[in-house]
Amino acid sequence: MERLRAIPGGLNVDTLLSMPEADIGSIIHPVGFYKTKAKSIKATCSILKEKFNSDIPETVEGLLSLPGVGPKMAHLCMQSAWGIVSGIGETKYVILGLFFGVSTGPSSFTCLKALPTTYDHLYPLLHCGVGIVFQC
Repeated sequence: MERLRAIPGGLNVDTLLSMPEADIGSIIHPVGFYKTKAKSIKATCSILKEKFNSDIPETVEGLLSLPGVGPKMAHLCMQSAWGIVSGIGETKYVILGLFFGVSTGPSSFTCLKALPTTYDHLYPLLHCGVGIVFQC
């Protein structure tokens, strides 16, 4: 985070567009696949400037149009940025159904419909945590 905060001109779409991809890569080097991510950041900034007035899209569809953003991240962004529970990104939430005692079979859509709506605001966060636990 310190490297990002130290970018001259601040961390914004115009500054990132003016930087060479290699410079972005050197800033985010500690993360995996930094060359691919630097390329995605540049492409994302171009799209944000052209299609979204240099702002973050406010819909799942808009977020999914950005390079490197998948369903899981789009739904987490919707909840954390706008407080909107739009869904859970991946089929791993079948595990959440099992956690809550819902046994509807392997269909993630069926499982999502069967989960108690009382916890809708927690599912994206639980999904992220479950994903991390099961990927370790």
